Parts: sequence; C-alpha cells; structure tokens
Amino acid sequence: QEVGEVVKFKLTDNDNMPGKTVKSFSLHDLHLDEIFNLMKSLKIYPDITIIGIKPKIIEYGDKLSPEIECRIPEIILMIKKEINKYKSE
Repeated sequence: QEVGEVVKFKLTDNDNMPGKTVKSFSLHDLHLDEIFNLMKSLKIYPDITIIGIKPKIIEYGDKLSPEIECRIPEIILMIKKEINKYKSE
C-alpha cells in the first residue's frame, strides 16, 4: 500500500482481502482480520464499511503530510456516498 492510498472495504471483504489492503489500523498492531474473524465466530454481523488511508509517518504533530492532505476531498466524497446509501433506506 502506497502512502496516501485510500482503501474502502466491508466486514464481508475479510475473506478476500488483497495483500495491499490495510491489515492494521492501530499503533498497537491490532489486525483487522483477527477482529473480523472473532466477530464471525461470535456471530456478530454489523454492516460496517471501513475507509482508511495509509499515513506517510505516524508521529505527534498538528499537520497532515501533503500526500494525505490532497486525498481529503476524495475521502469526504467516499464518506458522503456511504451515508447517502443509508438515507435512501
């Protein structure tokens, strides 16, 4: 996964997650596939869509890297599309 690459996937995508898809979203290295598998084993099937972006660096600061900042409009559009799916239901 490249810096600034935006990914979107659902809980049901876990079985087919390509190698470039985000495997972790935490500094504690908590793997999404492990969480998804636990949810399946507990028969918890929420309708979850995850939208993520790979950061350039992870450290304290008050600004986004240019690679991330330029992707914000794309992420906002993706989020709005997801919200609009539920408005029509």
